[in-house]
Amino acid sequence: LTAPSHAAWFAKPSGWSYAELYDRLGAITARGAALWGRQMTLGPAREFCLHTNRDGTLPAGIDALHLDLRAVFPRDA
Repeated sequence: LTAPSHAAWFAKPSGWSYAELYDRLGAITARGAALWGRQMTLGPAREFCLHTNRDGTLPAGIDALHLDLRAVFPRDA
């Protein structure tokens, strides 16, 4: 994924294991989405960010903050 146009920030739903979360997101990441996870955060923060080229539907139970992205620098810079 070279230039994502959408980001979804979310926390792991309570009651889900990390293995279950990764399993449920597997179909989305298999289509080319990039999943980023924060570690060692200071204070409350959304733990994961999913970068995609479209506003994808997340599995039920995931409450996400959806953001449109745009490049700040030209691609050839």
